Amino acid sequence: MKLNFRKAFLVALVVGSLLVLINQWQGIFAEAAIDYLKMALTYTVPFCVFLWGQWTVAQQQQSAAIQLAGLAAEAEKTDHKTRLPPPRKR
Repeated sequence: MKLNFRKAFLVALVVGSLLVLINQWQGIFAEAAIDYLKMALTYTVPFCVFLWGQWTVAQQQQSAAIQLAGLAAEAEKTDHKTRLPPPRKR
């Protein structure tokens, strides 16, 4: 499983920038102070959520693939037991 850090960075950049504009509006365009810790966390959260979502989906896909392989192996074992013998020649 390979996590896509580049996409996570781009998502964090876009989503984080929009959230910074919403949350730090007064600090950016008015006389209020900017809270730099909140600004950093605003970019960090979408980055982490994106990576966590990728990891979760990859784990589910891996689990489903393992389960499917087990079912296929079980079906093959069962198929050999239930297969009818070839018809007799007269």
